Amino acid sequence: MLFKRASIYEIKHDMTYILFEDFDPLISEIPNNFNFKIINRTFSKTKTTENKLNEFLKEIYEEKIADLELIKWKKYDEFQIKEESYLMRQYEYEETNNLAKIYKLLLPYTRKLLVEDGKIEKVHSNIKYDEGMFLNNLIKKYKSKKILEVGMAYGMSSLFITDAIPRDGRLISIDPFQDTQWKNRGVDLLKRVKMDAKHKLIKKKSYEALPELLEEGEKYDFIFIDGWHTFDYTLLDFFYSDLLLKKGGVIVVDDVLHRGVAKFIRYILSNYTHYKMIKMEKMPSTMMAFEKKEEDGREWNFHKDF
Repeated sequence: MLFKRASIYEIKHDMTYILFEDFDPLISEIPNNFNFKIINRTFSKTKTTENKLNEFLKEIYEEKIADLELIKWKKYDEFQIKEESYLMRQYEYEETNNLAKIYKLLLPYTRKLLVEDGKIEKVHSNIKYDEGMFLNNLIKKYKSKKILEVGMAYGMSSLFITDAIPRDGRLISIDPFQDTQWKNRGVDLLKRVKMDAKHKLIKKKSYEALPELLEEGEKYDFIFIDGWHTFDYTLLDFFYSDLLLKKGGVIVVDDVLHRGVAKFIRYILSNYTHYKMIKMEKMPSTMMAFEKKEEDGREWNFHKDF
């Protein structure tokens, strides 16, 4: 026996809980919020819709029974695959644009991601939720529409960026390894949450793609640099980003605690005098943001030690 009782509680006309109680001692690792399952569906008080509600509750009940069986026998990877699949079905049903919910659905335990072949893969090289929300809020604050990012990986930064820009906005991601090292995870993520219409991928290295974009004559409102983290590569990305950025635009640099990037930051603060550092509440310690006050007006031999 997996548990002794299950109770159904109707809180409001469209909110229902199923409460599972007194679990088998063998079920030692119950996930958070497993006991309380909120069901957000509207069922009016008619016999037909009550039957539909009963069918839906039965479906949820059977789902949870199967989940508990997996937990009892410590089949945690299978449980996560099943849970993530169910949550994504909820997302598709509700068609929500709530970013926090999307993030939670995609990373139930914040460290793992469901991959196409039904196996669990550990996530790395992705921004965290607070970092993503910092990008999201900054883009909205500056009303940025044309965005460029160096580095895409699993596409978490792309998710937060595309969520922030309007329907006629555009994100260009530069990532030469998207279809090799990252197996198109980032591109697939944007398709999955229906934000791919705002996105374009350039599968080239930044030192190839950025000069080509400069030749096209386009200017950008916002640029996010999260590429190769050596001093010279980061400086190269920033150099071209400066030329591509509109006056009043913003550049955000990630992983500023890395030694090479930290040294690059010292150079920018002392030598790129046409930028000012942006300060905001709840700003992640791993990121720094700069606003372009004016075009570069330094003398040809300008230099300050850093």
